[in-house]
Amino acid sequence: FNADVGSSVTIEDGRVGKNFEAVGAVVNIGGGRVGENFNAFAGSTVTISGGVVGRNFAAYGGSTVAITGGDVRRGFAANSGSTVTISGGIVRSPFNAFTDSTVTINGGVVENGFQADSGTTVNISGGTVGAYFAANSGSAVNITGGTVAEQFAANSGATVSISGGDVGPWFAANSGSTVAIRGGMVGDSFRADSEATVSISGGTLANGFRSSSGSNVVVRGVDFRVDGEPVPGLNSEGDIARVNLSESFLVTGTFEDGTPFAFSSYDSDGFADGTLTLARSAPPPAGPPSINVPN
Repeated sequence: FNADVGSSVTIEDGRVGKNFEAVGAVVNIGGGRVGENFNAFAGSTVTISGGVVGRNFAAYGGSTVAITGGDVRRGFAANSGSTVTISGGIVRSPFNAFTDSTVTINGGVVENGFQADSGTTVNISGGTVGAYFAANSGSAVNITGGTVAEQFAANSGATVSISGGDVGPWFAANSGSTVAIRGGMVGDSFRADSEATVSISGGTLANGFRSSSGSNVVVRGVDFRVDGEPVPGLNSEGDIARVNLSESFLVTGTFEDGTPFAFSSYDSDGFADGTLTLARSAPPPAGPPSINVPN
């Protein structure tokens, strides 16, 4: 089936075969079944609000795809220059966001195995994203809400920002990645590998945060204490102190966003020597009276 420039197609019921091509067309899928290998080419706008769309959907450069409902089967590809928004429905695994595509997720479900390649921008503000998310070199992933499941991998050259939402356990900031945690909740067993850069200025982190030798972890806030004693040299905004910890330790303070925190060897946290920097921030807003510990 070919929908050419200027045409408009609405599918509410029935069955449409495979190899659908939309070229500069408007396509609305609200029900029925559409076969595999749907191709949305430049200038086309595709809205999926219901029904079932077969595997290997491809959004090409200049196309816009909005998924608000329905069931999109495995092998979705957001190719270079495409724009995809997911606010409902379910998109089966795997999902591939290729170079220079933009993907926004503010609802719905995206299953396991999301791949964000070089130049891709992924914005997650709602919905549920499955496990094994891979942010690859040159990609930018911004998490402001929603839920992202376990084993997120920020690979070399990737930039990840977390300012809200709930990110699952076993997050890996791999060598060469840059991760900023400004809010939200991050699950247990976060790992910062050698040559990774991690900045923490807010949010809640579960137990088991660990940094490997050669990584750089910067904690921004105020009222820093190590084993109950104030950390010297942090009197003014912008002051920094690199801290090496004993085998048994407790580091406490208040993040820049006003959230109290504690890192402790008794909670399986650990920082290799030379990896932890404490940075004095401006006075934070008033925070909660106690530390929030995730379940």
